[in-house]
Amino acid sequence: MLRLITASAVLLLLAFAAFSPWISARRLLRAVDRGDAEAIAHGVDFVAVRPGLAARVTAEAPTLAHEILPRTLTPDGFARLMQNAPDADAERAATEPGADTTPPRVTMGYAAPGRFRMVVGDRAERSRNVVMYMSRRWVFLWRVERVEPPQGFIAEGMATPAPEAARPADMGGD
Repeated sequence: MLRLITASAVLLLLAFAAFSPWISARRLLRAVDRGDAEAIAHGVDFVAVRPGLAARVTAEAPTLAHEILPRTLTPDGFARLMQNAPDADAERAATEPGADTTPPRVTMGYAAPGRFRMVVGDRAERSRNVVMYMSRRWVFLWRVERVEPPQGFIAEGMATPAPEAARPADMGGD
């Protein structure tokens, strides 16, 4: 009987470990929807995201890189990136006549044993999707360590100034 209980407990822990990236990803998506900066900061490793995003920003908008990166590598900037994914702003779409109000398509799955891929965007227009990679930190903890914004999004979507309230203090918003 003790063996059965132990085996069941081990299987339950393994199942939870296998499904933990889906839980972390859903938690992050809910935090973005709520605008919960603390939860977003917990789910995204901005230090790890910076090199890949810096290369992308520099390639697309070299003259604006010094302005865009500090704004994007914050919980508010990450939320803005996610909310500007195709069809992600359902509230805005609902106010436009005849607009599609379906939420963005989110596809998730393992890319490797310790790496999880999440794609947010439009099924028909794949070049406009936001792709994120999460890596395992502990058995049950996953964090975003790489973000691939859609082609052209940096120049289009992030080049506009952030609202005063959303600017980090170190950007000198005053």
